[in-house]
Amino acid sequence: MTLNILFICEGNAEVFLLYKILKEEFKIEIEEKNLKNDGNLNMKEIKQFTFLGKVNNNNIYIGNISGVKNLNSVYVTELIESSQFYKLDKILFIMDADYGDNNESVFTRMEKSITDIIKKIQETKNIKTAYFISPNNRDDGMIENLLIEAMKCKKIKEYIKEEVVPEIRKMEDCEITKFSESKSIFMMIAATQSPMKGNASSFITDCYKKLDKDNKYFKGIKNFISKAIQNDS
Repeated sequence: MTLNILFICEGNAEVFLLYKILKEEFKIEIEEKNLKNDGNLNMKEIKQFTFLGKVNNNNIYIGNISGVKNLNSVYVTELIESSQFYKLDKILFIMDADYGDNNESVFTRMEKSITDIIKKIQETKNIKTAYFISPNNRDDGMIENLLIEAMKCKKIKEYIKEEVVPEIRKMEDCEITKFSESKSIFMMIAATQSPMKGNASSFITDCYKKLDKDNKYFKGIKNFISKAIQNDS
């Protein structure tokens, strides 16, 4: 039985990581028009509902909502109203739990937001759903936290996190905030691995091999994807 499976991704970085895992770990057969000449994903082709390719004889679709703010508004309403919605067998969400204010648990807030959306979806059609919220489906954070944990360069990571960033934060001109600290740390570490690949999307695209596949954070999202693309889950 062939299933139609939709992954709804918060942004470009989630799309690239999903693609790389499907390609490298599960050998997805990619729709050619979604690839650039160098074999990397062509983001211009990835819309809110795009056929990515086939894996395990199942059809994989991907939606890039370009920011979590779009999840609660137009995207889900348009999805439910589209004819494509009724052919879906599973919908999976890959989101962040970006840091919030006043010590609130952003993971809890995001989880509630997704479960509310799932209820809305299932009022229209009884469909299998699941979600992964970076970095580990438990804590506040973002995809950069997941990548930091999974990077192989342990000594460099420790030095930047424990020595460099605390010293920089003491400096008058430093504008690193609680919200931006993970992105700043990630970009510093990534620059030591490939100087031109400081953002998450570029790093995932060209430095995927620098991630430790046995790391528990990487295995968390890989196992989520693995279960999602099976016929019996």
